[in-house]
Amino acid sequence: MSLNDEISKGDKMDKSSKLYKKAVKLYNSGYIDKAIEICDKSINVNRRNRAALNFKGLMHYFKGDLNAAQRVWEINYKYNKDEISKKYLKDSKNDEEKFNIYSEAVKLYEAINVNESLKLFQRCEISDYNCININNYIAMCYVKKGEYNKCITYLNKVLKIDKNNLMANNTKSKLKEYGIIKNKNNYKKVIVGIIVIGLILGICYVYKNISSSKVKNYVNSEKVKDKKDKYKNNTNKHAYDVSENNKKVNDKLTNKKAVNNIKTKEQKSDVKFSANLVKQYIENEEFIKLYNSLISCNKEELSINDRLIYEKGINFMKESGVNYFYEKGREYLQKENYNEAKENLLRGFRFSDGSFLKSHIVYFLGITFEKQEDVSNAIKYYEIYEKSYSKGDYAEETLYKLALLSVYKNKEDAKMYANKLKKNYPESIYNNSKMKEIINN
Repeated sequence: MSLNDEISKGDKMDKSSKLYKKAVKLYNSGYIDKAIEICDKSINVNRRNRAALNFKGLMHYFKGDLNAAQRVWEINYKYNKDEISKKYLKDSKNDEEKFNIYSEAVKLYEAINVNESLKLFQRCEISDYNCININNYIAMCYVKKGEYNKCITYLNKVLKIDKNNLMANNTKSKLKEYGIIKNKNNYKKVIVGIIVIGLILGICYVYKNISSSKVKNYVNSEKVKDKKDKYKNNTNKHAYDVSENNKKVNDKLTNKKAVNNIKTKEQKSDVKFSANLVKQYIENEEFIKLYNSLISCNKEELSINDRLIYEKGINFMKESGVNYFYEKGREYLQKENYNEAKENLLRGFRFSDGSFLKSHIVYFLGITFEKQEDVSNAIKYYEIYEKSYSKGDYAEETLYKLALLSVYKNKEDAKMYANKLKKNYPESIYNNSKMKEIINN
């Protein structure tokens, strides 16, 4: 090996080490998804970075992806003879049984058997495997049992690792909405309010001491200014009104265009199907390009060989693409970028049949449309969820939202959903004065 090769190797190791440290810092700050992304970059620079490989495996382990964690540790042990990876692999074999317990606990939870499901979730706490999902479910069990302090403890465990975790933040928002968690910003608002009032009083005092002549001069100057502006304002009034009317029409069409955006893309069939490109997109996990390639062609017009590649692309979208678009949708939803959230969730929804993520995608589409005040589409996806997943993770929330939103569309439907919520979940925190009002009216 030459001196230049040694220097190049040293530079790579140094860069990989810096990226690894950045990933650890992100993880400690609660950004696990970003930490995994940076950790991947560290490994791409130096595939023999033992610490980065072990760390990436652990993060997948916490998220509940046992296969991904074991694959990373196997690579580390195979190429680096890393003993820590060997130990992780040995210990993780016991977690396969733990996943079965977790799956059974989820079924019990969805069947509203909260006490039994909680016992099983607590059995899963023995190791940190799948700890994000387990802690989320334990928190939700405690919500249903009315033990809110315990719920908050488990929510904080999730948010310490994953600040952007949608499930935990959604639960926390519910607790804030009902006053169980006090909003710390209220104190700041009070202080700011006092300061503002003080400033207003001070300004009033100053103006009271301005001489009357100065006030008169000020008023006269304003009158002159008003006269000068009057003609200009009248001249522009018609153009302004037309502009405002056009803006209102355009605003009404915005959501409709956004909803139909993907459908419009799907109608474009002028892009020729390229088997080589599809293979490349699959290999490089370029999900958006793959998605566009698959929806822009007519399967019936493809040759036999191209159909095989097409089906391979479809299967890859079902196996990995759904998860990618779901995570992207959650990320944009958290950032309140609702158009991007909606587009990614709709992409995931297209290939989600048979996926355990479909119920989550449907529910979050409802939330996204609701955030955009698109009541019709919000109701549409909440109704899909209510009909298909009546005992799912978000069953209570869905009935509550359907009752509230249906008031604007069909009051009888609103009453039906409110009564269903009351009957199926008599202890739910959603059985509040709003529901009683809907039922009684």
